[in-house]
Amino acid sequence: MSGEQRAGGAAAEGTAVVEGARPRGGSTAPGPLTLPMPAAALVAAVVVLTQVVLAVMSAGAARSPVQWLALVLVALSAVVCVRRGDRRLTRAGAWVVVGASAAVVLSTLDSIPTTGEPAGYSAWALGAVTFSLTGVAVRGRSRLAWVGMLVVVAIVVGWAELAGPGAAAGAGLVVRHVGTLAIGTAFAVGIARLGARLDRLHASERTRWAEVEAESARADERRREADRLVRVARPALERITTASPTDPRQRREYEAVEAELRDALRARSFAVGPVAEEARAARLRGVSVLLLDDSSTEVPEAVGDEVAAWVAPLLAAETGESFTARLTSAGTGDERGWAVTVVGAAGQHDATFLAR
Repeated sequence: MSGEQRAGGAAAEGTAVVEGARPRGGSTAPGPLTLPMPAAALVAAVVVLTQVVLAVMSAGAARSPVQWLALVLVALSAVVCVRRGDRRLTRAGAWVVVGASAAVVLSTLDSIPTTGEPAGYSAWALGAVTFSLTGVAVRGRSRLAWVGMLVVVAIVVGWAELAGPGAAAGAGLVVRHVGTLAIGTAFAVGIARLGARLDRLHASERTRWAEVEAESARADERRREADRLVRVARPALERITTASPTDPRQRREYEAVEAELRDALRARSFAVGPVAEEARAARLRGVSVLLLDDSSTEVPEAVGDEVAAWVAPLLAAETGESFTARLTSAGTGDERGWAVTVVGAAGQHDATFLAR
């Protein structure tokens, strides 16, 4: 007589995984400064609105449609800088901002006076691209941000030299913007390094607490094993120490205790609960019960309950002289499985249990 059973159960893994642990040999470079998406979008909106106001207040914006195109490029740069702000800005995105910054400056140079009078709001584009390039630096692309700033400086200084004010006047227009980008880059790098240190501290704390929990679990397991040993073996040991004569029934009890202790070592995954109880009862009836666990992976609790519910009735009904139950791994594809083979007076029984 044989039976075939397939049962699904939730896998209960026995291996603790510590998240956030720092890998050996991993990069220690700071990551980009990140903001929640609503906050990043709000910052971008404020920057764009400010540049619109400055452009409108400049002398040439009202009569220069090209400057409105420049505002569109400023808005595009802001969107690129805040898009998916929880990750490092892509290299392609950084180059888009660098290119847009160069185009914005080129399209607005004709509104800057060349007669030596103060530029005023007419140089609004220089501040706009500085904000954009600072956003690139904050998002972890400092080198490309400075490439963009060097391009802007070259454009402004070259224009000033060709248009009349002179290279020194052009440098004067951009020097404070270079300083702004330097401050923004230093701030972003500092905050990113602080964030990296905090991440390492949190990872260390998670690792420490995981070790504490693992040690607590091991201590609990030792206590459970000690309690089980006392519960199973102590009554027999106390009777043995009395040095009183033993009868065949008591000897069977001692043999059952010895076998149950062996089960805890060689059939730990499924010689528990109802299987352990029925195995003890069968041994007291004179049945030689052999339980073996040859599985290569830990049996999930749900699957163990199903195995016990299948094996225990067979043990209870055993009327022969011997009973053997063996548990082995029997995975099928991506599904983990365990096969149980039972041999007794009624013949061989086979079942397979799956954990999906």
